[in-house]
Amino acid sequence: MYALVDRESFVDRTQVPDLVAKRLKVLDFIAGRLRDPKFTKSYQPGEVDVLTARLEQARKAYRTVTVRERF
Repeated sequence: MYALVDRESFVDRTQVPDLVAKRLKVLDFIAGRLRDPKFTKSYQPGEVDVLTARLEQARKAYRTVTVRERF
């Protein structure tokens, strides 16, 4: 997490795992909505598949951040 203190920036790496976990939960919520026809009935054919693939890309990116931060 980036923050400014007295107009100077620093990185608090201790918060990375919690922030990533929160973002992964948001992606899980969105994925659940994409599996529910009442939320996707107005989507174009193939749109759910595209969005699901993008969610997986985001998950992989967040997991990479978590792994990198451990070292």
